[in-house]
Amino acid sequence: MAEKKMFWASTKRDEIINRADRLTLDADIAAFEDRYEDAVSLYDKAIEIMPKNADLWAFKAITLKGGLNRDGEAMDAWNRAIELDPVLTDAVDLKEAENPLKNFEEIMKSSNDESCRIKLAKFFRKQENER
Repeated sequence: MAEKKMFWASTKRDEIINRADRLTLDADIAAFEDRYEDAVSLYDKAIEIMPKNADLWAFKAITLKGGLNRDGEAMDAWNRAIELDPVLTDAVDLKEAENPLKNFEEIMKSSNDESCRIKLAKFFRKQENER
């Protein structure tokens, strides 16, 4: 009986994780297609399922900033991501930089044809090259 209960719990957990992954993928696709409001909504739904996932908070922040220019909300989401995973500050520290959003804004405006994730990757590469 205990084995059956454990299997059920494992299966249920996997279903929940798969749902969060599906929402995240849908959010990524929406952002890639410039449907930023939809993307944020989908990230929010994934965050409801996995509220301690720093990556979800970070990509929500990127979408809010890069797609919707909602700076305050973006910074709140970014701060939450950093709370959950302080290593993110090694990639970019939006709070401590002399002009924290300058490079970020330049890259986010660089091409409307690129997804937020591609722009973030470029941003991280640029940060690494400047060190």
